[in-house]
Amino acid sequence: TTTAADAQGNALQVTGDKMTSDVTAAGLEMGIPINLAAGGQLSAFEDKSTGIKVAAGKMTIPVKDTAGNVAMNIVGDVSSVVGTGTQARVTLSNVRLQTRETTVDLSRDDPLLTQFSASFDAELKRIPEGARLTMTVKKELPADARGGFELIARRDGNTIGSVGAAIEVTREGLENGTDLGAVTLRIKVSRAWVLANGGIQAIKGTRIAEDGTKQMLNATLVGAANADPMEFAILSPDGFSLFAIVAIVPVPADFRVSGLIVEPSVAAPKETVHI
Repeated sequence: TTTAADAQGNALQVTGDKMTSDVTAAGLEMGIPINLAAGGQLSAFEDKSTGIKVAAGKMTIPVKDTAGNVAMNIVGDVSSVVGTGTQARVTLSNVRLQTRETTVDLSRDDPLLTQFSASFDAELKRIPEGARLTMTVKKELPADARGGFELIARRDGNTIGSVGAAIEVTREGLENGTDLGAVTLRIKVSRAWVLANGGIQAIKGTRIAEDGTKQMLNATLVGAANADPMEFAILSPDGFSLFAIVAIVPVPADFRVSGLIVEPSVAAPKETVHI
């Protein structure tokens, strides 16, 4: 069921079954197939079967997975709406691709990780047809990847104390740089895990690009420092890839002992030696 009305409250009728998407100098322009008069203004639109909605200055376009569940939403600020007679041309700015939060129990691998949550908020430059995104949360990075990040940490005299979780993102029809801009990863992790692994300042994000490039990313605490779980935001300027949440801690000092006194200095067979 589709409901739509113009600025005067008149009901509008659907003129087609497909919405269009174009990139213009003004922003991302969506064409909604309704009989909004040329030059007319749209006050509201909602299609209950797809979930597409224009209201309160925003447009929301749900994207469903193969099972029919909403996996992510495309959300944009409505800059203008103009009728053509057969379409409502909606110009959007600040268009974002926002995934649903995924929560997993990783306590089998680490008792402190009873719940780990992750979600993404990405800059969307255009909307390719058939675009899909899948997020998988697991406990560990591949061994070669962890080794690469360990080398990065060692440059500053640090080491990877612990890996909280790895987040793998699989994309279909969405290219970094072309379709997608900067991505913000939001994670929620137990306060106990953070405190046991060096505290807030130790938490970092990592990213492995398709070409194997490895990046260490800053993690910013969102909300109160005494919250449980604790939420962090990690900005990835170069888009999606394989991410991980790690705790970076100083390399332990070498174990050294000086000033030893051995008695006796020469021991007979089976004689006790005191150090």
